Amino acid sequence: MASPSERLSLAATIWFEDNSLLTELFGASAERLRRLGSLYGVILDHRGNAVICRGDGKKCEQVREHLEHLYTRLKRNEVLCDEDFDNGYFELDSQDQDITRDLSLDLPKATISPRNSKQGDFLRELHSKPLVFALGPAGTGKTCIALCYGLSLLRRGDVERLILSRPVVEAGEHLGFLPGDMRDKVDPYLRPIFDLLHRVLGKQSTERFIARGAIEIAPLAFMRGRTLENAFLLLDEAQNTSPHQMKMFLTRLGNGSRMAITGDPGQADLPTGSSNGLLDAAKRLSHLAPFVRFSAHDVVRHPLVSDILQAYGEE
Repeated sequence: MASPSERLSLAATIWFEDNSLLTELFGASAERLRRLGSLYGVILDHRGNAVICRGDGKKCEQVREHLEHLYTRLKRNEVLCDEDFDNGYFELDSQDQDITRDLSLDLPKATISPRNSKQGDFLRELHSKPLVFALGPAGTGKTCIALCYGLSLLRRGDVERLILSRPVVEAGEHLGFLPGDMRDKVDPYLRPIFDLLHRVLGKQSTERFIARGAIEIAPLAFMRGRTLENAFLLLDEAQNTSPHQMKMFLTRLGNGSRMAITGDPGQADLPTGSSNGLLDAAKRLSHLAPFVRFSAHDVVRHPLVSDILQAYGEE
């Protein structure tokens, strides 16, 4: 049997064709390669188009599969994040891989594909139903999938507007104490939506869409009294709505419109004893609309996030 030092002396070479993708794949100063090597317990070096893997043969094969999976995603114009080099990549069988490609959303700055089967379920429901709910913990990609689907409809001309809304519950009656005008006051609560738009659409394109009214980002209170036709509506952080607010938003749905409701019932910021609009809707509307339920096992952020959620009792 080979000693640890003898096993470490074994080397495998992984070749890549397109040099232009390797800076993104390897990371600045090869930081991503080092993270991947640490994950699998091997040493990784790169020379030109090649990555040299030194370590246990089985581990080197796992690294090869992981890198080739990420390289394929880059060739499809998908965006990688550092967490992709911490997680063992999501293992799909060949049939699921084909389904994932079919569900990909092509946007100017990124191609978004389901990262796991639950995201695939959510995207399939969005394709086929006018109203879809997604419930589950932070980090499962609910908002990203819904927003990017809405963007794909807007860019194809299937809808005329994209309406993105969040309740500003955390500010409550103290909103007036925040500095600036109304946009300045609510911006911290809507900033995650802007950040995601900039990532997948680009800042200039986002500003152009907003300037001509094709994209509207507004607090939930601004939706009252409106009927929105030929639009895609996304209510994010819906766990912070009351049943009355949820009913108000749901009844904004006009002809030719589609709607997604996303939220994490475990992170409600409502006053103690208040009824939760998202949970109330789940009881009332399960026969009218699909409810896709994510769990801590579906988290696509750093793997520690899933462990943290489970430590707090979320499965």
